[in-house]
Amino acid sequence: MRRYNIGIDLDGVICNAYWQCFQVLKAMYPEQVNSNEWTSRWEDAFNLTERQVLDCFIECGKKGLLKEAPLYPDAKYTLRRLSRYYNIFIVTWRNYIPNAKEDTLYWLDSNHVPYYRLVLTKNKFRLANNERFVFFLDDDPGQCNRVAKTKVPSYLFSRPWNRNQQIDALVKTIHSWKEVAKILLYY
Repeated sequence: MRRYNIGIDLDGVICNAYWQCFQVLKAMYPEQVNSNEWTSRWEDAFNLTERQVLDCFIECGKKGLLKEAPLYPDAKYTLRRLSRYYNIFIVTWRNYIPNAKEDTLYWLDSNHVPYYRLVLTKNKFRLANNERFVFFLDDDPGQCNRVAKTKVPSYLFSRPWNRNQQIDALVKTIHSWKEVAKILLYY
């Protein structure tokens, strides 16, 4: 059987690193981050700069928090089923975080998450095109919009922080790993 390539984002899709990192964000910027909930990107919700948010994730990387993030429900089970038929590319933009590759590999292996290849890049659209993805899943509307323009079927994993953002007409929204299974598995 021929195996097809699929690309799946890590943070916000497979693992929930955001809650732990949010605690660090609150400690770093207590005057701006004055709520325990957010329904949009942190930059928008708390009037932070992109640099401030990146600095938060860098601090999380230094503290080793990315090695402790919990899995989202049904993610591992669905990925295991998908790995029988697809080459799963875990595509994440963690390459600016200290120890990102080592910590991510540790997390994937210790959680027994199947994958064909780990790629740390912000240029997900280029990878999707070069590797001929037949499916792409991310929680970032901007990434989904760019990948959709390469004619790769792109899906936005609905999360509270992306519900009010613009998505391209080519991007479809999904809400659970069970929906992912229905799209990619035919039984």
